[in-house]
Amino acid sequence: MKKYVLISGGLIGAVFILLALIPPSITRFASHQVASIFFIDSVKTEDLQGRYEQGKKIKILVVPGHDQSSYGTLHEDVREVDLNLELGEYLFKELEKNDQFEVTLAQTDKGYDKDILDYMTRNSSLISAFQATKKSIMNRLIAEGLVKPKSVVDHISASNDVVSKLYGLNYWANTNNIDLVLHLHFNDYPGCRNDVEPKYKGFSIYLPEEQYSNSKASWDIGKQIKKKLSAEYKESNHPLEKETLIPDQELIAIGAFNTLDAASVLIEYGYIYESHLGANSKSGRSRTLKDLAWLTAEGVEEFFED
Repeated sequence: MKKYVLISGGLIGAVFILLALIPPSITRFASHQVASIFFIDSVKTEDLQGRYEQGKKIKILVVPGHDQSSYGTLHEDVREVDLNLELGEYLFKELEKNDQFEVTLAQTDKGYDKDILDYMTRNSSLISAFQATKKSIMNRLIAEGLVKPKSVVDHISASNDVVSKLYGLNYWANTNNIDLVLHLHFNDYPGCRNDVEPKYKGFSIYLPEEQYSNSKASWDIGKQIKKKLSAEYKESNHPLEKETLIPDQELIAIGAFNTLDAASVLIEYGYIYESHLGANSKSGRSRTLKDLAWLTAEGVEEFFED
């Protein structure tokens, strides 16, 4: 199925080049055909669980959010990227305990995985074209009314460098047949530094909106991770995150413009200033991060063993 989706992406690009040359009535018909290809399921729950049951390898990419050039949010002397990287190491080790999981860690405190970084550098022009083509297709489908734009939470715009890396990771994941991508983050909100007592606490999970081709399996995995995390940690009390599982069209990490074939889950593990993350001792934070990693891995395993 994934191979079919990748091949169809090239065909879709050719279709859109032709759309400008044909009458509007035929263009609308062609857009319907593109939509029917663009939004086929790129990954299915039953396929993932079936392969796991047969003893086949499941390929997982763990992506600690941000990097040294864009470190995310900050509380006192604690940077988000450092929390993400430490948590990523723990989650990588937990998932690797399962012999059926083939796990790749996108980056450590020493930098990005060399193979991934080399791949993104070599294929930078292809990644740019991939991004532009997918964006063009999505915008055309929205204009034709075949896709409904939906937004729950507004996101801060990322730098061009971060955007390129995220699309590069999606492209790498597609070409390497990754089954599941896990993005690790910690939250914050504008104006919290001015509040005597921060208003928001708790974790939330962002998932591809239902119109995306990797949505269904992502939600099934996200539900299992939520189940495990909520047994020990509070869910977000932010009004826009009240459902905890949040559909999103805009986050590149989970496949903005339908750019990711794999199931994808972005977890905001809490607000960075919460006592068990920010104000505690480093050893206390590490114990919390290890616990969060263990619960996340348990949720992933429970999905596959369901």
